[in-house]
Amino acid sequence: MKDAGLSRQQSKRAKSKVRDGKVVGTTRPGTVLVVDDDPSVLRSLNRLISASGFAVKMFAKPSELMASEIPTSNACLVVDIDMPEMTGIEMCELLKGSGLALSTTVRSDV
Repeated sequence: MKDAGLSRQQSKRAKSKVRDGKVVGTTRPGTVLVVDDDPSVLRSLNRLISASGFAVKMFAKPSELMASEIPTSNACLVVDIDMPEMTGIEMCELLKGSGLALSTTVRSDV
């Protein structure tokens, strides 16, 4: 019983604290990379994610992301699934194959 209490305390310490909608206890904000071919979606997500305290990098097509410097930690990816160059799934597979896999959310207009 005492061991279970100890593991809960350790678990609480391992989690980041959120205060006033912002992650505290880290040296820099997390980065969210957004890839979407719809400019209005990019603008909206940029405002929403920035207001939440995260750094945002926006890309209108997969090739722009692939040509950029992609963070290797403290970052995640929000991807439109249906884009002209390649699908969001194909882009994620390409990133994974290059060793740059990030936590990903795939967005669909459906």
